[in-house]
Amino acid sequence: MPSRITSLLKQPYPSALNHRRPVALAVGSGLFVALFLTVFQPFGLHQWTSPYKFPVLLGYGAVTTAGTLLLELSGRRLPSVFAEERWTVGKHIAWVTFHLFTIGLGNTLYSSWLGFIPFSPAGFVRFGFITLAVGIFPIAAGTILHYLRQLRQHVARAETVNQALPDHRTETAGRHADDVLELVAENGKDRVRLPTNALLFIESSDNYATLWVNQEGKVRKELIRSSLGRLENQLPYPYLRRCHRSYIVNLRNVQSVSGNAQGYKLHFALLDGPVPVARQYRHILQQLPVHG
Repeated sequence: MPSRITSLLKQPYPSALNHRRPVALAVGSGLFVALFLTVFQPFGLHQWTSPYKFPVLLGYGAVTTAGTLLLELSGRRLPSVFAEERWTVGKHIAWVTFHLFTIGLGNTLYSSWLGFIPFSPAGFVRFGFITLAVGIFPIAAGTILHYLRQLRQHVARAETVNQALPDHRTETAGRHADDVLELVAENGKDRVRLPTNALLFIESSDNYATLWVNQEGKVRKELIRSSLGRLENQLPYPYLRRCHRSYIVNLRNVQSVSGNAQGYKLHFALLDGPVPVARQYRHILQQLPVHG
């Protein structure tokens, strides 16, 4: 059992900072806390009567909003820490726990300012415990349930695509054999020209782009000085698609698709490492298998 829990905590999980609208997330979290305290009146709040009770409870929601927004924006300044390829279920639970402790500190300061408690280590521990009691179990359970739901969804879709890929490769063998890709470097002079059926994918490499090419059953890499966005504008065929900020792939050469809780990865013949598919590009899976 402990080994299964350890294995679960090490599983890939969507990055904690994958929200495109951190302000909306922060405001929504604050409204939830204020509504929860108002409706359920936990921790003896039902015994406290005051004409300012509702504004005070809204204040706790505001603390949650401020703490959430602070952590979201601070985390975005540390992209390497929250890189999705290294983010796991365990890291997510730890991050949310730290998030709750931060809000607990804010609640302590707010309660001390209101005169409810003296600011002291004991007060901090008390409010930290209350904050954790409200949030830790639903957050841990929610994280695991979300992980399982995303895993099932992505694995099932990947399997559906994979079932069609062998037939697709048989049907389209020899098609588009004459398609040629020509890419021009930033200097306007250097060019790379190759048949599209040899191209596996293009990877961003700082100020260069690396073309991964299948040359007679062996992988060859070719560099061209250009940004990936500039090369994307030169692509003449719809089956050459951006799938990530760092990758352009040839959908006709995708060997298989795998899925985990974070999303999808594309696999190519002759290569061990997969190419990730970013969230905003998941629609390209609708083109697999590529027809025509």
